[in-house]
Amino acid sequence: MAEFTLKQYEVERLLGVGGMARVYQARDTVSGRAVALKVSRKSASFARETLANEYECYKKLDHPCFPKVYDLIEDDDRLVMVMELLEGDTLEGVMEGLPDDPPRALELMIKVMEAMSHVGERGLVHSDLKPANVILQADQIKIIDFGVAAGATSLTAEDIKEIKGTLSYLSPEQADGQPLDIRSDIFSAGVLL
Repeated sequence: MAEFTLKQYEVERLLGVGGMARVYQARDTVSGRAVALKVSRKSASFARETLANEYECYKKLDHPCFPKVYDLIEDDDRLVMVMELLEGDTLEGVMEGLPDDPPRALELMIKVMEAMSHVGERGLVHSDLKPANVILQADQIKIIDFGVAAGATSLTAEDIKEIKGTLSYLSPEQADGQPLDIRSDIFSAGVLL
């Protein structure tokens, strides 16, 4: 049973819960397309700002390693980002079961670094690159969760300093609250490898 209704979207099931949002699988009843709805926590202004920031980042990215976003909707004191429904497991979910396969690891990391290069060219910093934010698909990866990305719109340097990302994957300058650039994502990618 759906927890809410939204415009032309028929909510089918809950996919995941994070600190600032829930993600649902839904069907667009107009186009028939399966989508994901990322819904900010109700009445949480920081969660709303984070989701708006993420949407603006995705709109700047034009690369197959990032999901497509379709809309950002204001709904009952929360924001809802309508985006491509992604199939596949996260890198975090499959890491334990992966064989010791350096060529496969290198292949995945080349894709991650190509994606991060695109992010840097757009003046963005992901700021939270980690296995849980890399989805493995048959012949591609998708990098998700740009909520704390630097260089987008409404988040200030002070907000980024407070968020910091995931401790195990932080670059030294991020851990120290310093200004970030693409080098921070490169460091996190090295830890990911």
